[in-house]
Amino acid sequence: GFMPREVVVPQPIEKYTTKRVLTMELLPGPKLIDGVRAYFRVWAKNNGTTLEKLEQEARDRIEKEGIPAKYDGASAAQIESYRRYLKVK
Repeated sequence: GFMPREVVVPQPIEKYTTKRVLTMELLPGPKLIDGVRAYFRVWAKNNGTTLEKLEQEARDRIEKEGIPAKYDGASAAQIESYRRYLKVK
């Protein structure tokens, strides 16, 4: 099954990239969305629901509450530096 650590990010192709167009290499394998959906399908089953119900709940929440605001918390890099700092102490 899909695990987030298995994600590979394609590299940009500078020759075909401009200020307005980003061109990336094509990688073999499943699309990220397909892997994410397979992962959450298993998660949903293990938690007594279905992927379709989770997706519908998310759509309903967005219709009712709107798109969530931008995340203003610490970045992954900041969290990692805090984690390292706390390990040192």
